Amino acid sequence: MKWQYIITAILTAWIILNLLDKVDFLSKYNLSVESGFFLTWKTDKGKKLIENLVNKYKDFFSKLGFVNTFTSILAILVVTAILVFQLVITVEQTEVVSKLPIEEAVILPGFAIPIFYGALALGVAIIFHEFSHGIYARLDDIEISSLGVGVFAVLPLAFVEPDEEDIEESSRFTKIKMFSAGVSTNIYLAISSFIVVVLLISLLFTPASSGLGIASINQSTPAYDSGLREDMMITHMNGQEIDERGDFLEIIQNSEPGDSIIIKTKNHGTISTTLTERDGEAFLGVGPLPIKQLYNNFRSPQTYISPLTGESLTLLDSPFYESTINPSISLLFIQSGFWIALVNFWLGIINMMPIYPLDGGRVFKELVEGSVDRINLIKNKTKVSRYIVTFISVVFLLIYILPIIVLLVL
Repeated sequence: MKWQYIITAILTAWIILNLLDKVDFLSKYNLSVESGFFLTWKTDKGKKLIENLVNKYKDFFSKLGFVNTFTSILAILVVTAILVFQLVITVEQTEVVSKLPIEEAVILPGFAIPIFYGALALGVAIIFHEFSHGIYARLDDIEISSLGVGVFAVLPLAFVEPDEEDIEESSRFTKIKMFSAGVSTNIYLAISSFIVVVLLISLLFTPASSGLGIASINQSTPAYDSGLREDMMITHMNGQEIDERGDFLEIIQNSEPGDSIIIKTKNHGTISTTLTERDGEAFLGVGPLPIKQLYNNFRSPQTYISPLTGESLTLLDSPFYESTINPSISLLFIQSGFWIALVNFWLGIINMMPIYPLDGGRVFKELVEGSVDRINLIKNKTKVSRYIVTFISVVFLLIYILPIIVLLVL
């Protein structure tokens, strides 16, 4: 289905919802449309749970508030570094950026998230995010007007609405703690989920062999005719042990088209084949997958910030890896944990961009106002603070959408 049809269907749905809201049809079901593209269902349910949590763990949440403040400021610095790096890449390598799929121009990798895992991860992220705001609102006696769920454009949302008058009357540090709570919780959830996923992979899966797995094979090559097939595992080539992809490439690159290669496999014996030619160079015709290297990557936290890792996790359910339990069951938990970690990480980081009214923008606003208040030479402190926050918000928003603009224009 083309994007034009999808966008048209979404716009039509919102037009209908707005019309139903105008004639008070939605209000019968406690629904309402706000700002044209925000469908909400508000309730008082959940207030008692928040109140009980605050009363029971007040000391813990009070101490955690200081940690959250530090975490949120660190997140602002991290996302600033990411955006500056994105700006440099976009400016210096415009031709490369212009050839990317549009989903790769968006920092939050929403387009690459599978529907089931995406809905699960987004639901967990938003619920914990909003409840954290509610907890820190009540921690400092800020009333909660309502809780609810909704849809913004096409994204499912949950929300907690603290009383705006109470927020305005609260101290600056109270506001920073409340605005920091949701993002910090997302980041803690991401770290916890990463750890769980790594532990599950380490405990439940082991490489079936050293060497390389054959992920794909060209059927018009001598290698295929000699008996090499997908899912076989190569352990030696010409008597040399193969541990990594580099070992495989070195042997191929040091050979000539027409040379014979002796390949030892894990479960299918030894196969002799002949290298063919492609672009003037020796070519075997198999897609090698580094079994141990990929396994180690799955246990390395830095690989878990890309949706590509989630797509490759399914390789654990292959002959290249052994599982202590049914791999389909273990992968259900592993992939759920991965996507919960990924979505919470990016939701936390993106939400801390210093763009008002994102949480990062709200924290940044309080920090700017606090700094401006200390400068006696400034007369209209409110106006100066507003100009600074607006300017920074616009600059960062433009940096964020610049790759998308490049894709649409070039």
